[in-house]
Amino acid sequence: MTDDEVWAALEQPGERAPLLTVGEARAVVGLLRQLAADDQAGPAAELVGRLARRLPSNQPR
Repeated sequence: MTDDEVWAALEQPGERAPLLTVGEARAVVGLLRQLAADDQAGPAAELVGRLARRLPSNQPR
């Protein structure tokens, strides 16, 4: 399965259980930031950016 096929499958509507809680996702982003610090242009830096943008803000409304 190619990356495009994987992403297409993920975008399909349907019932799914979340893979991570928001708290777990924030912990993963923190760990990835540590990895990205060593390689600013590498895959960890790209992934941390994509994940961080998807997380809800901590700011009160």
